Amino acid sequence: MISVMAVLAFVLYVGIAWVIFKVYRHTHNVGFLILGCGLLLWPLVGNLWNLEMRVLLDRIAKGNDAGFFPLSLIKTGQVSVGSFIAFSILADKIIQAAIILIGLRVIGQAVTLMQPRIADINHSN
Repeated sequence: MISVMAVLAFVLYVGIAWVIFKVYRHTHNVGFLILGCGLLLWPLVGNLWNLEMRVLLDRIAKGNDAGFFPLSLIKTGQVSVGSFIAFSILADKIIQAAIILIGLRVIGQAVTLMQPRIADINHSN
């Protein structure tokens, strides 16, 4: 069941990438590429970051030194593991939402710039 869901998720992501790329090739609007980064690329980067965080937090839980900021704050007890995980998850979501918003704003600006041209074409007939 899980493998079917993984294949379905992969197919859906490929479909999203195909639609974004197709629309970008048609419009040459950079906003679609930015939107694709927010919807496709950033979640992959976030998942890699989460995997690395799990490994580092396991090392800290076993008593090994993480050695660098901000993980050194967990080792010294200045920040709890739960707070650090919550901060990491929220930062990931905020960055993703910001990328998506920037992409939508760029798309919206291009659409706004195109509307007067469409109006001029309709009035010239």
